[in-house]
Amino acid sequence: MKVGDLVKMKRGYSAPGVVLRVFMHKLWETDKMGKQINWDKIEKQPFAEVVWGDIPRGRSRVPQQDLKVISEAG
Repeated sequence: MKVGDLVKMKRGYSAPGVVLRVFMHKLWETDKMGKQINWDKIEKQPFAEVVWGDIPRGRSRVPQQDLKVISEAG
């Protein structure tokens, strides 16, 4: 995944968005890891900041594992 790719969420929200940046970030998933957060137990994973065209000021930071590339940037 790279800047400029057109993406959509794998589940849920279905409108396409454009990747603004890619970066590494930690994510604590309480449903899988429990409520007691311990940042030392997890590694950083690839994220993307995406702008969604149909949401005013609609930017979000999403784990790349939750995104599907629709069209790669030229």
